[in-house]
Amino acid sequence: MVDLTRVTKEKMVFVNGKETPIIEESLTAEEVLERAGFAPTEYALYFSNDSKEKPVKDDKKILKIENGMKLEAVLKKPRDQ
Repeated sequence: MVDLTRVTKEKMVFVNGKETPIIEESLTAEEVLERAGFAPTEYALYFSNDSKEKPVKDDKKILKIENGMKLEAVLKKPRDQ
């Protein structure tokens, strides 16, 4: 049986175009990467419209996760690690 409470709370976030369902209101960048199947030790998370200036810090919470949010997982450079 489908849990309707979960379905109504679920938001679809896109990481590198991959659909990632999220039910939480906020997660850290590390948690989002893990949910999308990327290793936080190897990838940095960016907001798609941020032109990859600065990554979201791994332990920083994305406070308002919105349905349809687009994020990018980019391989870390040696200096980013």
